[in-house]
Amino acid sequence: MDKALATDIDDLKQITAQIAVEISNPRSTLFHFMSLIFDNLQSLVYMIDKDLQVLYVNKSLIKRIRLYKPDADVTDFIGKSCYKLIDLEAPCEKCTAKDAIAQRKVVSTEIEAPYSKKKMRATCIPLVYDGVSGAIIIAFYLEEQSVESG
Repeated sequence: MDKALATDIDDLKQITAQIAVEISNPRSTLFHFMSLIFDNLQSLVYMIDKDLQVLYVNKSLIKRIRLYKPDADVTDFIGKSCYKLIDLEAPCEKCTAKDAIAQRKVVSTEIEAPYSKKKMRATCIPLVYDGVSGAIIIAFYLEEQSVESG
């Protein structure tokens, strides 16, 4: 391999690793910037670390949870296991996040919403550098999407 190309690839790997670390750090500017974007999406978005602990929950997800738990607040979920968002005591049987983290690739699947029982599409994007720092999960209701696009 060309020495200059190898150096460029190594530089790109370092930059990617730094971005993954910054995205996972709730005190970073990049995390804040991504929060501003995610908070303006209608999709339900949350971010977890590699141990499935919630780092971030967007406004749409909090709003949706409040339909079933009126007193819910973002502080009820930050630092807790993601499955606690839906009142489970253990990770989901078919955990998209665990699959994406283990496979180190984006995993998308159709799921049933825990409270409404409506069909959803959940996409989990692992945040990968030397290891895996966590994942971003983006979900939306399939019925609502088809109404908007139709």
